[in-house]
Amino acid sequence: MRLFIALLFCMLASASSFSQYTHLQVLDPQRNWDRRSGTIEEASIVMKPQGIYTLVDLYLTFSARGQGFDAGRNLEVVLDFHLPTEAHIVDSWLWFNGQIIKAEMKDRWTATLVYEEIVGRNQDPSILYKEGNGQYQLRIFPMEATASRKVKISYLMPAQWSPQQVSTALPLEILASSWHPLQTVNLRVWQQQEWGMPRLEGGTSLTLDPVNNEEQGSFWEKSLNGPQLLNSGLKLVNDSPAKNGVYVGVLGESSNSMYQMVLIPEEAATFPAGTTRKMMIVFDYNSDNVNGVSQAYLLNQVKQQLKERLTPQDSFNLIFSSLFIAPWSEVWLPADPATIDATFDALSSAPIAEYSNLPSLLAQGIQFINETGGDGTMLLAASNDDFDDVQSANTLVEDLLGLIGDNQIPINVLDYQNRNIGGSWIGNRYYRGNEYLYTNLSQLTGGEYVNQINCCPTPSFDENVATIFGMATGLQGQIDIYTGLAEGFCYQRYTLGQTGDLSSLNKPVRQLGKYNGQFPFHIELAGEYQNNFFGNVVSIPEQELVQNDSFLHEAWTGQWIHQMEQSGGDNGTISAIINQSIDARVLSIYTALIALEPSQGGEICLECVDESGGVVSAEDPDSLEDLLTLEAFPNPFKEKVNIRIQFKEKVRSEDCDFGIFNLMGQKVFSFARPSLTGTNEFNFTWEGQSSAGAALAGGVYFFVATTPNGNAHLRLNYVK
Repeated sequence: MRLFIALLFCMLASASSFSQYTHLQVLDPQRNWDRRSGTIEEASIVMKPQGIYTLVDLYLTFSARGQGFDAGRNLEVVLDFHLPTEAHIVDSWLWFNGQIIKAEMKDRWTATLVYEEIVGRNQDPSILYKEGNGQYQLRIFPMEATASRKVKISYLMPAQWSPQQVSTALPLEILASSWHPLQTVNLRVWQQQEWGMPRLEGGTSLTLDPVNNEEQGSFWEKSLNGPQLLNSGLKLVNDSPAKNGVYVGVLGESSNSMYQMVLIPEEAATFPAGTTRKMMIVFDYNSDNVNGVSQAYLLNQVKQQLKERLTPQDSFNLIFSSLFIAPWSEVWLPADPATIDATFDALSSAPIAEYSNLPSLLAQGIQFINETGGDGTMLLAASNDDFDDVQSANTLVEDLLGLIGDNQIPINVLDYQNRNIGGSWIGNRYYRGNEYLYTNLSQLTGGEYVNQINCCPTPSFDENVATIFGMATGLQGQIDIYTGLAEGFCYQRYTLGQTGDLSSLNKPVRQLGKYNGQFPFHIELAGEYQNNFFGNVVSIPEQELVQNDSFLHEAWTGQWIHQMEQSGGDNGTISAIINQSIDARVLSIYTALIALEPSQGGEICLECVDESGGVVSAEDPDSLEDLLTLEAFPNPFKEKVNIRIQFKEKVRSEDCDFGIFNLMGQKVFSFARPSLTGTNEFNFTWEGQSSAGAALAGGVYFFVATTPNGNAHLRLNYVK
């Protein structure tokens, strides 16, 4: 006897040598070596900005289409996928007979024991193997070779904050694991008014359409097509709800009050007068050395980063490789969004020459900064490899340092060359392309260097652009942040991505914690910038705090679990992690989410709403026990089974529907309605055939009665 079951395992680990990957397979558990590629037939993404995190619901329907499995075979779906280490899986659903089963959180040993017993593998459970930090695995059993299975995975995804906007990556890498590429994916976004109008950015800019639904309310929607789904850098972008660089949300539970805080130091801190940023962007482009990055794409990414990273008080300018090299503007341009858009809109379709003149580009940038006060920063975006030998690279660095003189001009480099790359050994190290030049130039000037050479499969080009801009635009310095209350205190704080006590001035601070006491909420700031000390206190009254729901408890617990998993694995720690994971329904390396069919203890979730647009029955098939009885004999059966359904009160047959469903929730046989117009008992016989008369494979089926009062089902075991 086989049960319908789905198991979601979290494969988290400390830093390891295993790669991070996404892979979808289907296999016969009894022949584990026979693994073939799986297909995602349908997918929907539902996103809800929640502050530090965005709640992501990923709806997936799997199949084994085109893989040649024999009809009737029960297959297992295995999806390996990766999320950031500080993302937290908080839920999983399974569809059964058109209804939702909400997964139960159990300790991993118990869940694995149940799963492996049902699947019936006579081998070690490889699903328990840790594959790397942030790696997950989803298994579903059974799925008939010619059918499909639907699930939902819910997780809290860390959002990226800037002074102007908040962005969250779409899980397109997971969708790209499908053997047959998806043609369309529906995206829905639920959000509060303070998040503005959602849009999609990343190489392209797409708007979402507002929708008013009678049942589900107001939301935003967009249908993504094939080319858009290939853009791994596509992200949901919202307006930042932070005020003066601060966003604080609270969950005021009587015994467990929590808060989340996002602080943009560059906006919230009181810096010495005259603190602004000036950035010169220098472009060099060789199409022979670039795969997948057009000039238009490069310029659009730079434009978006300028709008995200700079403020209207900051300044920028551009220089392009060409026959006659000169800055785009004779003066620094204000970095307000309107000026940035107007500047890039005025460019030709291909403003960067295909030939390189790197020394002149850098020299012109340095000269402009020197002549306008000497306090700017340069960012070189190049795919040039003309200086791949020691002598020419050292000579160029020496000349550029001489031109800089006594000024401090950091030179940051985005090296996006990703093909036709040569290299050489220099000082017991292998340098590729201009890597030796850029490494020394950035180090000697106090800049940063990011290259695309060793990126693949991650990070993407978009991520590298964001990384170098974050480094290049940030105010260089450290800041100490202390949170508290006017009357009371904050405790058990967790700051995402931070290991020490000090935070960087050029990075948003994202903190989760607990509090006890009375508002206002206080944030004390102290630090050093350009050899000057600064400090101030930000006070937020209660009416300006954002009221959060229970997700904040899940987010805090997820971060607590993440920290505890990194601290070690003694029995006391493991037990504490398991208890917290089960209590808050946040996945850990010691727990699992498991969903069973109703006859084996799983429960139909009546309050679960499919927000992707799918249709789900709202009736519990077990809720009619007081209204009717169902019997089948013999059961299990070989040739035929007799089914009797008896109602406590008389019903009309024309108001009912009777059929046989397989484990995938598909109707395989329909019974003709009895001619009786009013009775309280019906009898049926089924011989294991489809509605077309074809013999069906042996296995588990369900007799389902649809009545005016709801649905009822009876499990049938067909033995051939």
